[in-house]
Amino acid sequence: MDLRACRCLMLLGLSLPALVRADVPAYEQGILDRVGETYRTLQSVHLSGRIRVETIPSGGQDAFESPFVVAAARFGRTRDELTDPRSGMVQVSDGSQTWTYYPALEQYQHLPVSRPDILDPDAGGGAGMRISFGSALLANYRGVGMTVAAVRMRPVDYLPFGGGQRECYVLEVTYQGGDDAPVRSFWIDKERFVVLEHQVRTVESGAGARIERLETVVYDRVDLDQPVPDSLFAFSPPAGAKEVKRFGPEEVDLSGRIATDFSLPDLAGKIHALESYRGKVVMLDFWATWCGPCRIQMPAVDKLLTEFRSRGLVVFAVNERESAKSAGAFMRKSGYTTTTLLDAKGEVGNLYHVVGIPTLVVIDRKGKIVAHYVGVRPETELRAALGRAGLR
Repeated sequence: MDLRACRCLMLLGLSLPALVRADVPAYEQGILDRVGETYRTLQSVHLSGRIRVETIPSGGQDAFESPFVVAAARFGRTRDELTDPRSGMVQVSDGSQTWTYYPALEQYQHLPVSRPDILDPDAGGGAGMRISFGSALLANYRGVGMTVAAVRMRPVDYLPFGGGQRECYVLEVTYQGGDDAPVRSFWIDKERFVVLEHQVRTVESGAGARIERLETVVYDRVDLDQPVPDSLFAFSPPAGAKEVKRFGPEEVDLSGRIATDFSLPDLAGKIHALESYRGKVVMLDFWATWCGPCRIQMPAVDKLLTEFRSRGLVVFAVNERESAKSAGAFMRKSGYTTTTLLDAKGEVGNLYHVVGIPTLVVIDRKGKIVAHYVGVRPETELRAALGRAGLR
């Protein structure tokens, strides 16, 4: 879950910048510096909006939005709330106690300590503390004028905000980091020097596939140095939520059970029924294109398929909740030969208790599950599981 949550920091292009300046036009640099100063001197903040992620070209299935709320006031009171279908999280501190809640897991922690003050530009994560969404967001805007390599000013734009239209500078900024550094665009309120919209565009290409991602942060509230409701710094566990010492899925090992039958389409629309593969050893690899650990696991899975295919191994890369276009582009780019199945609604993932990916399931020739793994596994461990299923 923590790895998936990292997506929501990555998509904002968030990093702690170095104090380096490139030779950029003074006027544009001055605007960026003014924005940075605005966010460095905050005494309180209340932000809300949404993050939209689009894969282009794509269908609507490859676009999703995540509403968010970030609030902070004196004495270490904070709220970070990200409503994401894959990695939503709520962190609340009243200055002396901190609650962290993952809705997807229905788990929370309650600790009698305060998180670092996200209003303090010099506050770090602290020992054992992960940087929060709000901390990263504010750090990004404080450092908006640092490590700039190039700036292009676009025509003035007008954004709907607060029941009216706000006149905005629009700056396309490239930061130091090489030729492949993404371009970031900022819509900056000309009166307040605050960010009302922020876009990051990245492009990946190879093996005949081109994947473009557009990630947009749009604000509907930017209250700086205004009173923040105390209710934002209070937390009550939702009904059904469980307090835990460590976040993560409950241990569910399906080993020894008969594999539940299912039918899913491949990238070409052909339906594959698990039951029709009785007599063969089957490996299911549940994955998604956005999942870093999945990308680490897939080369070993594809290697084993190449080695054991002639001896009766069938491998299905079961893509979770993405479109054929997105999954297919990734597989073509990577050059994998694994048959990809589309679990568009995650229903088969639910059957196999997939609460974290990658999840790998090895099924013997009689339909019995001999191994059920959550997380990346070394090739040697997967090879041993295939051996228990009858492949030597």
